[in-house]
Amino acid sequence: MTVAGLPQVIIYIVVNWISWIMFDYRVDLPQRAPSLFEFARDLTIMLIVGDYYIYFEHRTMHHFPVLRDHIHSVHHEYKKVFSWAGGWVHPLEDLAAVVTQVTCPVVFLHPHPLTFWVFVCLWTLLLVDEHSGHDVWWSPY
Repeated sequence: MTVAGLPQVIIYIVVNWISWIMFDYRVDLPQRAPSLFEFARDLTIMLIVGDYYIYFEHRTMHHFPVLRDHIHSVHHEYKKVFSWAGGWVHPLEDLAAVVTQVTCPVVFLHPHPLTFWVFVCLWTLLLVDEHSGHDVWWSPY
């Protein structure tokens, strides 16, 4: 757990801190929450598009030998059943995942910040569940 989890936590904290200092970009929160329809619509679109992107990214990594052998293989080196092993990836694959699954919804869909953060939390929970190694009734995997 320490081998996979601790570096990820440290990297994300440091990168977020650096980006906070370097890029003086603040988001003004809207005065109102999204309607239930807007929330459900945008969350559904982000989940479907995000699932497509991760599928396409994963197939691409396995299809091209140079990507599979030098980038995606890092993900498959981790052999222990551990929930956070899904994030044990090469930095370039992590960048591709962040760009496709996080940046694209913000750039193209412009969701309400509440909807976006619910998506990020739900997506993370699904990633953890998918890599947990447990076969439970509530899991979609």
